[in-house]
Parts: sequence; C-alpha cells; structure tokens
Amino acid sequence: MTTNKKRSNKKTVLTIGLFLLIAVIAVLFVFTTNRTSQSQKLEETQILMDTPVTLTLYGANEKTLRTDKNEAFALFSKIDKLSNRYDIIEGNIGYINSESGKTITIDPLLAEQLETAIAYSQKTDNQFNIGLGKLIELWKKKEIENTLPTEDEISLSLKNTDSSEILLADNRLSIPEGMVLDLGAVSKGYAIEKTWQLLNAKQHLTGAIINGGGNVKVLGTPPGKDSYRIGVQDPREPDQLIGTTTLTHEDTISTSGDYQRYYTINGIKCPHIFSSRTGFPAKENVAVTVITQNGMLADILSTTLYLLPYKEGLAFLENLLFKVEALWISKDLKITKTTGFPFALEDEKGHYIYETP
Repeated sequence: MTTNKKRSNKKTVLTIGLFLLIAVIAVLFVFTTNRTSQSQKLEETQILMDTPVTLTLYGANEKTLRTDKNEAFALFSKIDKLSNRYDIIEGNIGYINSESGKTITIDPLLAEQLETAIAYSQKTDNQFNIGLGKLIELWKKKEIENTLPTEDEISLSLKNTDSSEILLADNRLSIPEGMVLDLGAVSKGYAIEKTWQLLNAKQHLTGAIINGGGNVKVLGTPPGKDSYRIGVQDPREPDQLIGTTTLTHEDTISTSGDYQRYYTINGIKCPHIFSSRTGFPAKENVAVTVITQNGMLADILSTTLYLLPYKEGLAFLENLLFKVEALWISKDLKITKTTGFPFALEDEKGHYIYETP
C-alpha cells in the first residue's frame, strides 16, 4: 500500500525531531588512494534520502568499478526505501507507523538501525528520540499556516514518543499505538556505513569516498598523503568554509546544524532539530561536527551533541567506550573542540572566537 506524500529530506529523528542539519561538509581534496598507484576514477551522484549522494571509486578496472558502483547504490537505495516514513510500503517505516500497536516482523537492515537508535535514546534519557514524527509533522503544518504551534498542540504531539516503550527482539517490532517513528538522524549515516562495508570488502578497489551531503566516509588515503582534507562549512555564510579537518581510512564525519534545514514562520527560521523536552527547535548550538569510525554513530552523535549544552555533551562523549572527536559552534559563535579533533581555522573575517583546548 502506498501514499503519495512527498518525502522531505531531512534527517529527522531524534530527540527531537530533528531534521538534521547536517550538510555541512565539503570534500575539498580527493585523489586516488594508495592501495595501488594506477587507479581509474568513477564518480556518480544520485538523489537518495532526498539528498545528493556521491560515490567516488578508484580502481584499475573501469568495468569492475561500474559493477561496484551499481551494487553500492542498490544497497543505499534499499536502505532509503526501508527508512522512508513518507511513503507507506509494506515493511518500511511508513508501514510500521501505520501498524502502531501491532507486532510485525521487520527487515534486519531496519532492526539494526532501530536497535542502535533505541539504545542511544536510553543513554540520553530520550533527548535523542526517534519517536518524534508527530512533532515534526506539526511543525511542517504550522509552517504552511505561518503560525507557531500552541502549547496544547505541542503537548499533544509529544504524547506516545517515549522510545523506551518500543519493543524489538529477533526482528520483531512493536511501537506504542499512535507513535510515529522518524529515522532522519540515523538512516543516512547507516546507509553510508553499510555501503562503505560493502566497498571495503572489495580488495580490487584502491579507494572510495561516500558523500551524503554532510555525512562523509572515506576508504584508503590519497596518493602521497596520509589523509583527506575536508572543508567544514561556515554556518553563518554557508557558501564559505570556516575551516578544514582531515580524515583517514575508515573515518567518517557528520555535522548537525541550524542553517540548512528549517521552517520559516512569520519570517523566523526555526531549525528542524527539536528538543523532545520542549517540543521547540533546539537552541544550544549552531552546529556540531563529529568524527568517528561508524557512519551511523556519527549521524546519531552529531544530532545528540547538537541537542545538548556543551558541557553536558562533552561529558556524554567521555563516557563512550569508543573514540569520538567533536567540534562545537555555539550561539555566540565560539568554536570549541575535543583535543583530538584536527581543525585548521579559516575565519578570515574574524566572526568566530576559537577556543583551543
């Protein structure tokens, strides 16, 4: 069964509904990797998850690269369809939402996303929340009406959003009746991670870059260099960079911010990342960029840190059992980062205050 609702592109999910924000990164410098010295390059962009997704592959055989590219896009597309909540297709998130209150069997690719998302909801006391679909729909409606939601409307949309009430075991899922799931802050990072795993298993590839508009993961390193140089977008002048960072093999980067996806109501921009505590757009940060080695976790963590005050977010990172580096841009335009985050500031106009750790 299918509806024709248009999908919005966001990275939605979270605690808040977020629409993520992400898109903040630009690959500035990419060459072939050093797996071999004689590589051909194949690059293609497709629109998936309402975002341009670019695969750049390097290898010695063009025909093989085409096969790899097709397999990679097919996998990414499958995850896109499963994670879609705007079209109702049996087995996807839209279908699961339409069957709330019932127990259904789901695809392992969805179960893996949901299992991780639920775990991070619990770790953050539901600040990261994949059950905010109703809240997101409310804000979309209010943008059309050009009026802010009332407290009663917000309160109603926050009912049945407790992710701890989602039951998942052995690919059998049950969500509370009335809950609307949204994987906008999970699925793109997950698709990038699974695509990277597929490509990494192909030894004939000399390198690859998967760029999902703010979520990037790399395979290999550039020839003659030990890292890729990546530009971080200036959140207040999105056509400019605020600085650069570097990635090496297996690294992934994700940014959540307030400047690319938002609702405009009465001339005011309302970012699409919502606090599950207030039902209103989160205001703690302008943008947060995360570097780690799992695409889905990078996606989840950039959103989570965007929602949290800086000190709370930093404490959250320190309790994680794997390496994560992060860079925050606050509302007063202060740039703060963890000590291991590689960053070269390029703020020629002096708009930002850079606090070195």
